[in-house]
Amino acid sequence: SFSSRRYGRKFEPDLTLEDVLHMGNIGDERRKIHPSTDEHFSVKTKIDPTNRKPLVRYYPYHVEGEIYGYKVRELPKEWKPAIGTIKSTDLFGWHLCTGRRKVLIITEGEEDTLAGWQMHKSMNRRSKRGRINRYNPHIVSLPDGAKGVVKSLLKHIEELEKYEKIIWMGDNYKTDVDGATALELAAQVLGVDRLFVAEYPEHKKDLCD
Repeated sequence: SFSSRRYGRKFEPDLTLEDVLHMGNIGDERRKIHPSTDEHFSVKTKIDPTNRKPLVRYYPYHVEGEIYGYKVRELPKEWKPAIGTIKSTDLFGWHLCTGRRKVLIITEGEEDTLAGWQMHKSMNRRSKRGRINRYNPHIVSLPDGAKGVVKSLLKHIEELEKYEKIIWMGDNYKTDVDGATALELAAQVLGVDRLFVAEYPEHKKDLCD
């Protein structure tokens, strides 16, 4: 297993992948992310044992289904060194995109992916058709947000080309400069024939809003 660098005082030194694996899937109350959504994506949360307050969120990154590392976010949003490695790993959530490659949603953040999957599952459950009710939405996140868009997408280009439709749900390109750049680069890699761009209300930045 891998060891992390030392964190600040709030963190135990030398956490391993196995240490994080045994943490709970408790969701994110502030963002309205359900524990079941965390469980689906294997997202872990470290809590303060004295008051049960969430301290850190851990997002797993895989290679061919095996966890290679966790991206680490001290709440509310301070990124810390990864545990293990997330370099050259798959898109966040990619290992869950199984079955027919019909529609794929791409976001710029792990929490956006969680929110998008949860929203689609909630809508699907309302359907009286069993196939739709059971459908697992294919939704992933870029590992480095707007940075490294080209590299992240090219890694999976052969599989991405099998999708009938790709929906870009990155940061609002109308109000966010990095979001606009990411969309432009994604269009160059994926082409415009199958790429559809989500529109947000003007005052909303991303799916979590």
